[in-house]
Amino acid sequence: MQKKMILPLLCGLLFLSAQLSMAADSAKVLVTAGAETLTQAEFERMLVGMPPELKAMMEGQPELQQSMLRRWADFSILAQEAKAQGIDQDADVQGKLKDMTSRILVEEFIIRNTGKTEVTEKAIQAYYDTHKSEYAHEEMVKAQHILIKVADAADQKQVAAAKGKIMAIKAGLERGDSFADQAQKLSDDPGSKMNGGDLGFFARGSMVPEFETAAFSTKKGEISAPVQTQFGWHLIKVTDTKAAGHTPLAEVRDEIKTKVQEENHQAEVENLLADLKKKFPVTIH
Repeated sequence: MQKKMILPLLCGLLFLSAQLSMAADSAKVLVTAGAETLTQAEFERMLVGMPPELKAMMEGQPELQQSMLRRWADFSILAQEAKAQGIDQDADVQGKLKDMTSRILVEEFIIRNTGKTEVTEKAIQAYYDTHKSEYAHEEMVKAQHILIKVADAADQKQVAAAKGKIMAIKAGLERGDSFADQAQKLSDDPGSKMNGGDLGFFARGSMVPEFETAAFSTKKGEISAPVQTQFGWHLIKVTDTKAAGHTPLAEVRDEIKTKVQEENHQAEVENLLADLKKKFPVTIH
């Protein structure tokens, strides 16, 4: 019960802070709960790292601000009563408070003493060159498909009926019907129909053999003849192709920059620890 109560209150604190940051007077008291008060400045210290979507939500829903203020007051009252009952002096609680304080101090120390290594274009290029195998890809196609499903126990009449339906759809496509619209309306593949039948890029070995053969033998922009697989009858439209090769650096630059930043951060932390261990010797007993 305690965890179920406290967690929503904590979440409430975080949600509330966004809109309140817009107030001009940082000393303004926003809430009074027992002996505790909450000022604008205190809330602004809680804003760091607040996701933009949460800020937008708070700005658009004033009633949510009031709800979160009440949640903060509830949380504060509970904490005050806990202290009044001496819970903060309990040995186990003292240990938890010590651990929490240490975590906060470590986090702040690392923030203030790292992040000084700039990620240069040369470093990004070097990472790409030394990890190029990670960005290799086989020949790939991007395709949409429409499936008319045939049950496993279907007889020849049912198979023929499904084929007739797929042929009728193909005729409509040849007259100018939208492939995506027809997929949304008629395809029996729930995983792709709402995306207009889009399957994204795939390499050989990703699909059943009959489907794969048809997809890789159809030219970009064209629609295959009806293809029968274990699932039923398909029409496949190839929308893009990629020859075997490597993903260009430009397409993965941001991803690589993040990885290099993470490596730099880890190296900075390790260097900090190495220096600190000279100042604070460590012995494992």
